[in-house]
Amino acid sequence: LQEYGLVSYHSLNLLKTQALALGLPPADLRSIKARYSFAWNDQGIKYLGITLPGKFEDIVSTNHKKVFAETKSLLLRWRLVRLSWLGRAAAVKMTILPKLLYVFRMLPVPVPKPLLNVVHRDISSYIWNGKRPRIPFKVLSAPLEDEGLKFPQILAYHKAAAIASLSESLLIHQPLWTYIQSIALPGHSFPGLLFTPSKSRPPLPTALQITRWSQNVMTNTYSPGPMPHNTVGGS
Repeated sequence: LQEYGLVSYHSLNLLKTQALALGLPPADLRSIKARYSFAWNDQGIKYLGITLPGKFEDIVSTNHKKVFAETKSLLLRWRLVRLSWLGRAAAVKMTILPKLLYVFRMLPVPVPKPLLNVVHRDISSYIWNGKRPRIPFKVLSAPLEDEGLKFPQILAYHKAAAIASLSESLLIHQPLWTYIQSIALPGHSFPGLLFTPSKSRPPLPTALQITRWSQNVMTNTYSPGPMPHNTVGGS
């Protein structure tokens, strides 16, 4: 970090540098803590509004549930503002949706469907002011060219976030995290696995459980294209 500071001309405060130990043996962890005076936090660290907990199974409870609760509270306050149902729908698209998309994209992890359904019901209740919907959601979410309003589908956006993370492995200049996947899959090309029938794919290691989930979402969402022998999403 000191060398990085000299090269980048950024002054780094080591006492404010947070560190989260994952999977380190106790002896190694004690040795590292003795050498580096970081702000060690075993419960988790926060970065750009996202909490990275010490346990993978706590990701949804510390991030998604928090955002969902804030969404519900915000919608309840908005009910005091007099708007048409179109105005309320526009408010959701411009304010609520970006908040949800941010946590979906930053943390492409499986979220229980009942939780997503609760968010959907909260949004629908706000749009129709707690009354029975006058227009079916299928019509609201239809494309504009089909006389719909292109209203966002929470479940679909959650799936899209998972698939979007996989698409980054197809870029010419791939993010660094894609190389970690390649190391965990010796003898295989991860981009190639995306185009391999699900029955022929080698099982992904436990360390790539998020990638495995995203891959399953992609397989269950897309059907093979019209090109001969195209197996994208096929089984």
